[in-house]
Amino acid sequence: MDKNQDRAAFKDGDELPPSWVDEAVSVWQATVELTPLSVRKAVGEVVAGQAGEIADLFYAQMLEHPRARAFLSSEAVNQRLRKMMQGWILQIFDYRSSGPAAVVARQIEVGSVHARIKLPVDVFGIGTRVMRHEIRARLASISATPEALLAAHLYVADLLHMADSLMIGAYAFNAQRSIRSDEAYRSVALKMDATLERERQRGALAEWAHQLLFALRRPGGKRAIQPLAESEFGMWLKHKGRVAFEGDPDLVAVFQSMEAIDGVLVP
Repeated sequence: MDKNQDRAAFKDGDELPPSWVDEAVSVWQATVELTPLSVRKAVGEVVAGQAGEIADLFYAQMLEHPRARAFLSSEAVNQRLRKMMQGWILQIFDYRSSGPAAVVARQIEVGSVHARIKLPVDVFGIGTRVMRHEIRARLASISATPEALLAAHLYVADLLHMADSLMIGAYAFNAQRSIRSDEAYRSVALKMDATLERERQRGALAEWAHQLLFALRRPGGKRAIQPLAESEFGMWLKHKGRVAFEGDPDLVAVFQSMEAIDGVLVP
């Protein structure tokens, strides 16, 4: 696969420097080729056989971490994220893969998404450590020589380290663009009619409260309750209010109250 074909695996919106992408693809390819095919196959089969369990344990631990939990919900994990995580693991350790470009592109895409939602960068390291531990703990099932087992452990560590580095690199690149966008939004927000926006969000919050009360009074209605964090008000607060009121100590209290409502009061 030539460089033009490699780059075709990337979305037009990534806009990462071509030299950066080319180097990432080359390094990934070289790392894979340094590991014997038999070792790659053994690791790939272990991951493929236990990807679901690994994903379950990964999110169970991430949901217990306060900084990661703020960006996750049990519903989102069950409906989307668990399946996506399984696909992510399988793609990284697929020993039959014809080229590294798609794998590298996936890491860049994930890093870009994490930058857009402003996931704290230290959570990357936490997730990588959890994933590395869960996969390497299962390598004992491989019937291999000590040398091959050592190669398997190094292979897992190297690929996850590269995946983490690629995601952080894409995160940093997109975070810079996000900062510029946030500053532009802040300038516009300062000129907005604050009274109008306040009343709009009061209305959105009141609408959520009405829906909550109606749901509580209907048989089986509790299952239809929308978390406040996922309501129109909650989404505005996370994506626009966070920028408009950055640095305001009251913002932290509002987020804590919203988490208490969704995690304690409503249940």
